[in-house]
Amino acid sequence: MSVEQASREAPADTVVAVKGTLIHAYGNAMLCSSLLDDEEGERCGSPSLWVEGPLDVNGWQGFSPVQWKQSVTLRGVVDEGVLTLSR
Repeated sequence: MSVEQASREAPADTVVAVKGTLIHAYGNAMLCSSLLDDEEGERCGSPSLWVEGPLDVNGWQGFSPVQWKQSVTLRGVVDEGVLTLSR
């Protein structure tokens, strides 16, 4: 499902697969519906979900402190705007 669908329709306590752009900035991760590039740099477009759990360290674009991966699918449980990754 898309980030937009997951933010509105994901069933509680059910693992879902959510596709979007993953951005990791300043120690925080978000799964975004889109990636915005402006004078402030790469940012997450709305809607978006915070991501909690271990992330794959390979395949990132950009440079620390802001990196991203386009078109990823993460599996986890969505609750109140947070996607908690399943193992």
